[in-house]
Amino acid sequence: MIQTALLILLTVIEVIAFAWLIVSMKKSREQQLKIFEVEKQILKVERTILRTEKKIMKQLIENKK
Repeated sequence: MIQTALLILLTVIEVIAFAWLIVSMKKSREQQLKIFEVEKQILKVERTILRTEKKIMKQLIENKK
């Protein structure tokens, strides 16, 4: 009887642990996607800055002529 109760308890604990693992992995995935989106936004801003710098350089070169 005690062995059966312990087996049932162990099974329940394993199911809960597995569910917790799935939830944890889903949250981690969502955080990774958020980080990826922020990195994409940063790259957009950096591209804009580089384009602006390039225009400024061209203007400086043209003004020196």
